[in-house]
Amino acid sequence: MMTQNDIQTLIASLLKEKPGIQFDISGSSVEDQTVKIKESGTLDQSASQRTNVTLRVWNSAGRVGVVQLTSLASKDLLAAVDLALEAAHVGPSEDLPLLPSLSQAGELPVKNNAQVVVGKHTAESASIEQLAEALSAGVELLKTSHPSIQGVPYNALSQRRVDRFYANTAGLVRSQQGGSVSTYLYAKGQVDGYKPRAAGHWDEQNSLAELSLTEVAKVTSKILVSHLQPGKIPSGKYPVVFSGKAFLDLLDAFSNLFSAQNILDKQSLHSKDSLGQLIASELLNVTDDPLHKENISPALFDGEGTAVRSTVLVEHGRLKGLWHHSVSAKAFATQSTGHARVGAKMVVGPWFYNVAPGAGLGAIAENCIWVEEVQALHAGVNSLQGSFSLPFLGFRVENGQRMSLDGVTVAGDILATLKSIVALGEKQERASGGVCPAVAVASLSITCEL
Repeated sequence: MMTQNDIQTLIASLLKEKPGIQFDISGSSVEDQTVKIKESGTLDQSASQRTNVTLRVWNSAGRVGVVQLTSLASKDLLAAVDLALEAAHVGPSEDLPLLPSLSQAGELPVKNNAQVVVGKHTAESASIEQLAEALSAGVELLKTSHPSIQGVPYNALSQRRVDRFYANTAGLVRSQQGGSVSTYLYAKGQVDGYKPRAAGHWDEQNSLAELSLTEVAKVTSKILVSHLQPGKIPSGKYPVVFSGKAFLDLLDAFSNLFSAQNILDKQSLHSKDSLGQLIASELLNVTDDPLHKENISPALFDGEGTAVRSTVLVEHGRLKGLWHHSVSAKAFATQSTGHARVGAKMVVGPWFYNVAPGAGLGAIAENCIWVEEVQALHAGVNSLQGSFSLPFLGFRVENGQRMSLDGVTVAGDILATLKSIVALGEKQERASGGVCPAVAVASLSITCEL
């Protein structure tokens, strides 16, 4: 790991060769180990180690040059400094970032989670043999869990360790190490008279010891079996309930709603005047909560070294906050929220959504279209127009009875959808990008291939 002493030594060595320059350096070193099991039963094992570094250099006129590289070797960094200085001469002359000091970046937050520390791991890494054994047991359990299951074509168990660092010539130095183990099981099955169906389930924990492949296999089997005998419905308008995972995927597909940078670039459905306005049902409350207890190995600082913090985005339906980096914060006369991703262009993005639960779904859950998982988000969303048309895995719920659906699509406008929320479930569901309850919408268009 890059310790703070290592980073300070690196900064000092660069300043010795390039005295008087101002720069910052941020990045990460990632180690991955992954095992997969093919349909033939053979085991695939892979490992990778990569380093991503972003160097920003300020010239005497205050302009910034940015270089991205994959090495922390002194000779490579010295060459990158020269290249960045050249780039700074032709870089933008307005809305320039400044080197943050410790007082501007804020103190690192304290996370009450023994797995997230600054400076060392607390969970031991599993060996590749342990990963393979755990995945093999999970796949075998899934295969034998139901007679209609024909195979597990996609599966993986991955272990990741990440070292993150930031330092600048203003004296701000930060480092952090974290890790996680994740798995995905995806099974296929068929019953006579119906087309083949497939379904999967994901989970992530801090260590292999905390990750239950048995539970993931059981959930995957349950999901698949529930969809083996789908039916058809007439196309039309229906009350719709999104699972927590499905709603988070939909919300994140329209993340420009909460990006101050997108607003400045006029690439958002909102404007500066939208702050404080009612943009959703008063039932909806959304926070970006990077230190949420369900967030595995969260980042403690962003690409500018700014400490992360909880940011209220929507409060009782009103737009209360946005993601900011240092430049957008200046334009909005506020402070950075610790969401910067630094590259050739600075952008912002979410850490971990927390959609607050509600009083329960009530009667709508007895007669609705239940959207369990939205698909094809890359193709079915127009984030600048606000429209979506997405195939989904789900059910027709009628008088409390569920019937799986095949060949169905849900379509609508995101702003109208948010304002049409009529109920939220009492319990949050954990997904890769946050936690969220089931969300009920009064009416959306459902198309079903007959």
